[in-house]
Formats: sequence, C-alpha cells, structure tokens
Amino acid sequence: MKTISRTVAATVALLGWTGAQAQSSVTIYGLLDAALTTYSASAGTALPGGAGARVAGRRAVQLDSGVGPGGSRIGFRGVEDLGGGLQAKFLLEGGPSVDNGSFQQGGLPFGRQVYVGIGSGTSWSVTAGRQYSPMNSAFALSTPTYGFYWGNAQTSSGYGIWDSVVEGPGSGLYQATARMDNSILFATSAGKLSAELMVAAGNKNARKTGRLINPGIAYLDGPLAIRASYARFKQGAASITPSARPEWLTQYAIGGSYNFGVAHVFAGVFGFEGPQNPANLNAAATLGSPTANPFAFAWRKQRTTWIGARVPVGGGTLLTSIGQNRFDYATGPDGKTMAYLLAYEYPLSRRTTLYGSLGSVRNNAFANTPLVATVVAVPASGFNSDVRATSIGIRHTF
Repeated sequence: MKTISRTVAATVALLGWTGAQAQSSVTIYGLLDAALTTYSASAGTALPGGAGARVAGRRAVQLDSGVGPGGSRIGFRGVEDLGGGLQAKFLLEGGPSVDNGSFQQGGLPFGRQVYVGIGSGTSWSVTAGRQYSPMNSAFALSTPTYGFYWGNAQTSSGYGIWDSVVEGPGSGLYQATARMDNSILFATSAGKLSAELMVAAGNKNARKTGRLINPGIAYLDGPLAIRASYARFKQGAASITPSARPEWLTQYAIGGSYNFGVAHVFAGVFGFEGPQNPANLNAAATLGSPTANPFAFAWRKQRTTWIGARVPVGGGTLLTSIGQNRFDYATGPDGKTMAYLLAYEYPLSRRTTLYGSLGSVRNNAFANTPLVATVVAVPASGFNSDVRATSIGIRHTF
C-alpha cells in the first residue's frame, strides 16, 4: 500500500494572505487473487419439475481470479481534512482479472465502488456514487466467509443475480442490491450501534425503474454482532416490457455471530420477494422463452438460511458453512438448494495467503442455483443439476 501525502497552503504572493492549511492524502492499494479450479455440473432439465429439454452436464479445469477472500482489485482512496472535524473523502476501485487482464464486474473500470462524500471521520458520513448497500453489509458480514469462496451462503443464494436479472453493466441496477449505481449512502454510529440508509435512482428514467430505499442497522458488543437490513426496490428496466409498470420487490436479511474464542459461529436468514405478475416480464426475463437469460426464474419468493464457523487451526483458519435456499412457486412443489462450503486459509506473511476452497450446490428438480465464489460462478446445467468446484489459490495484497 502506497500513500502520497501533501500540504496545500495559500501563499501570500498569490492571494495576499495565508489561509489555514488543509491536509490531504491519497492511498493506492490492491489485491491480486489467482486459483487453479476444477469444477463439474451434472446434467439437468431446461424447465422445473423435469420438464423441457435435457441439458448436458459439463466439467473443466481452469485458472480463476475471484475465488479467494476479497477478489482482485486496485483502488485509490483519499481523505482531506476540512477543519472543524469535517473530512472529504473519495474512493475509486476496479476489479482486474488476473487470468486474462480484463475488468470484472461486467468490464466496468471502477465496477467495485466509486464514490465521493463528506463526514466527521468518526461518527457520520454521506457518500454518493456506485457503492455497497446496507443489505450487502448485513448479509456478507453475517456469514463466516464474508461472501467469499465456493458455496458461501451469500453469493450461492443467487444474491446479486436474481434481483437484477438481465440488467447489464452501467444500467443502474447491475449487481443490485449488492452494489447500487446512482446511490446516496448516509451512515452514522454511536457506541455499540451503527446505522445506514441508502437511496438510489436506479435506471434514472420516467418509470422510476430500479429505484431503491435500503436501511440497515448493526449492534456490536465484544464477541457479539447482530445485523439487519430491509430493502425495497423497483424492477429494473431491462427485465420488463416497455409499457409495464415496475413492481416493488422486497429483500430482508437478519444475521449475527458470536466469537467463542475456539470458534466464531455465524447464522442468519435472507429473504427475497420477486415479481408477482409474470405478465410484465419481457422475453429475456421469462423462463422458457427462447431468448431467456440463464438466470431467469418463475418462483415468487426465495428464502435462504445458513449456519457456519471460522475456526483457528494449525496457524491458519478453517471456514465452513451449510446453507439452504427455498423457492416458493405460485403452484406446485418448492424448489430447494443445499449449499456446502469448506475452505482453509494459511498466511505466509502479512500480505500473502494460500488457500483451498471446496464448495457445492445440490438442486432439486425445481431449483437451478449456480455455484458462486467471491466473483466467479459456475451455472447449473438447468434444474436438478448439482455443481461442485475445488480451488487452490494465492492472494497477495499491496
């Protein structure tokens, strides 16, 4: 991590007076992640309940970037002391892919986060841009892997996929509600309590598609942590017909953890209420359509529960979790997915970590959940397809 500091002062020669000095700093930082991965996805069907064409299974060995903790990134962050306890701050962060040099997050050069704002430095802040939502924080920090590795409860729940299905990079709802474009985030803290409120303009159009309001709260008291968030947002423009009125969709997350010393235990629940009127969906978002997106779905509600732990073992950390996704259709049986994770991290130094990651999802005949790591994903081969992946990787920060 490299820091550049500077002092900017008004000079007598230029301005005729000497003003108060403002201290500012810019930090360049990054993380590179690479892993050798082998995966397999068993055969499935194109539609729920064994209907539709058979979809062949597949397997491969490949180099991945974005399996381990954090995912590759390079960023610039800065802070300026404005005096009177105020600070201005900014962050620009992109996600380069080590395997081929492209940018992840749909190719956006600063697709991870980019924002600017003001705050007290200790108790409150207001930032504007593309940034992580309170929902993302409540979900990720209530899982033992913080949303990393194959089979983690957050990304293998389909979070960030189904809630913004069909939306593309730069559309305003891409990867929502994990990250939100066109957003303003208010954050405050006092003692053991902290709270956030995000509002976002989504696609920025007359129909108000993709608009979001998302509060979140956290209580931290020594080994105990409790987090909760609730989000309401409108369907994105890319998933509905041009004349459709966007529905309000709902998400919630409640989770917590307790550090017993010998093990740090996590548990929680996440819910998503999807669109109730399939008539307003366009072909790309309609399951069974010849032009349907691979992640199009027909269920009305989703619920994810999980439990897991971080355990110090042999100089490193063992991570494990089990999660269950349930999908409620308007009629017929529910979809069900079980997600399993086992990972181990071993630090070689303060900046370099080796890791191993094993994960799987098991889908019944009414579920097609993908297996997702930190960034990379292996889609299921249709419904009733099981997906497994194993990776050995290295992570280096600078």
